[in-house]
Amino acid sequence: MATFPTVIDEVEAQWLTNSLRSSGSLAADSKVTEFDIEPVGMGVGIMGLLYRLSLRYDSEGAGPATSVLKLASADPQARHMAQVFRFYEKEVGFYRQFAELTPIPTTACYAADHDPETDDFVLLFEDVGDAIVHSQVDGCPVDVALLTVKNLARHHARFADSALFDNSEFAWLPFGSDPPTPEALIQGIAGSWEPFKEKFPELVTSELAAIIERFPGSVRSLLTVKQGRPITLVHGDYRLDNLFFSPDGTVTTIDWQVCVKGPFAYDLAYFITQSLTIDDRQAHETALIDAYLDELQAAGVSHDRDMLMDDYRATAMFCLCYPIQTGRVELVNDRARALIADDVETLHLDRGYDSGTVRVCAADRGIDDVICARRRPRGTAQHKTTTPLGMRWPVERTNSWLSNFGQLRRNTDRHPQHRLAQPALAIVLLITAKLIDWRNRWNPPSGPIR
Repeated sequence: MATFPTVIDEVEAQWLTNSLRSSGSLAADSKVTEFDIEPVGMGVGIMGLLYRLSLRYDSEGAGPATSVLKLASADPQARHMAQVFRFYEKEVGFYRQFAELTPIPTTACYAADHDPETDDFVLLFEDVGDAIVHSQVDGCPVDVALLTVKNLARHHARFADSALFDNSEFAWLPFGSDPPTPEALIQGIAGSWEPFKEKFPELVTSELAAIIERFPGSVRSLLTVKQGRPITLVHGDYRLDNLFFSPDGTVTTIDWQVCVKGPFAYDLAYFITQSLTIDDRQAHETALIDAYLDELQAAGVSHDRDMLMDDYRATAMFCLCYPIQTGRVELVNDRARALIADDVETLHLDRGYDSGTVRVCAADRGIDDVICARRRPRGTAQHKTTTPLGMRWPVERTNSWLSNFGQLRRNTDRHPQHRLAQPALAIVLLITAKLIDWRNRWNPPSGPIR
């Protein structure tokens, strides 16, 4: 039986108070008195449920103004996947045992608990929603990429062939090649290749087909650490979506649920191949790898470059499994289909997407973009394209929160007190209209209505 909240309705001010006190984020004589809950990225397919909590105390400024709460998914399929791959256990394990040891910034954790019997978990950590987020679609700016690989090198150096890996207390941390990861990926590729070819025929070349034909038989060897290679604590999903940047150059890393023991090159190759544009990668790949190796050396760790590059190429090849598996992903609405269709001529978007990234992306595909916005002059073409904002699908809501698209976020993720205020406002408007009608009908003497 879990001794912590497993659903949002079980979260209480006393538990928040105890968690903040035990983490040193709240004085012993202060307490949380009230809190507001704001869902973030709710919906099917999310591995965990996220909530932003706005906290109030018995004395102003006693603790953090906001925090982020993460709970297990309510979706049975997501729960099953998380249990099979031990996502919840590993993320809690990282914050309990590794977060204080790594030299790179992570979100401050106020509470981290996991029930091995039910696989329920809870994480309460620092809210970094105000940090700078770079778009995965745009690609990482080269100067930011340089900071990011140096940040990664310092983390890898700290856990280079660490004795902690042989400690029974860290037995929860697997190798990337341990079951069931290879088996699941082999099955995923086998079931995704035919749908991928049907959905994206323009991307299928004879070279890619030859690689995918051999891919299932190579997954295990691509993930296995070769003899004589040093190992480290691998993040496993080190890309722009999981990195938050501060103006001073600080890089904060989140989402450690797929961390494993593995080769140094895995995170490096994963980041460079997944987060940079092709042109930037080709132009700056060598310099970024050199910077990574130099930072390792500065931290007292020497890594053979040829070995690193061998592992780097293996990881780059392995990363093909991610786009291929989109073959089985359902395109949930017409807008998603439009972004990949060759015959689309015009794309209508809400103002929250009016950015250079979207316009360039559309232009590259020969698509004219029309941004639907309010308050355009009447009689103009733009005015006629104005459309009401509707409910957002889960991933879109998550992206609007992370990318700080205020219009999209406000349209769906409302505070509870705002929803309660709406009926009250409606009643006030109705009563006001009745009073005005009464005055006009009976024409009482001038003066205030009593």
